[in-house]
Amino acid sequence: EENKAKFDYNDPHVPKFHNELNDKHYTTVGLENIEKYDAVMIITNHTAYDYKDILKRAKLVLDTRHACNGMVAENLIKSNFLSIEMLMSKIWKLELTEF
Repeated sequence: EENKAKFDYNDPHVPKFHNELNDKHYTTVGLENIEKYDAVMIITNHTAYDYKDILKRAKLVLDTRHACNGMVAENLIKSNFLSIEMLMSKIWKLELTEF
């Protein structure tokens, strides 16, 4: 699907899911190739994850659950009102506009 974002997910508690909106089935992937992704979005703060390792290996991390509290990294964006826009601007070098 040209010009559309693609994603994978990793969740130790949800090995598979069916997205009823697009009728697609997804299976969790391992974190061994995390470096190949443009961005990692943390949407749950499971204790099973080594967030320091994720920050070290990922190109860009958007933390929406404060899982990286107390951590500082150039590739870390902590959740706030403009998080999605900030993520997009870092990936695609877009200019931010105010709402």
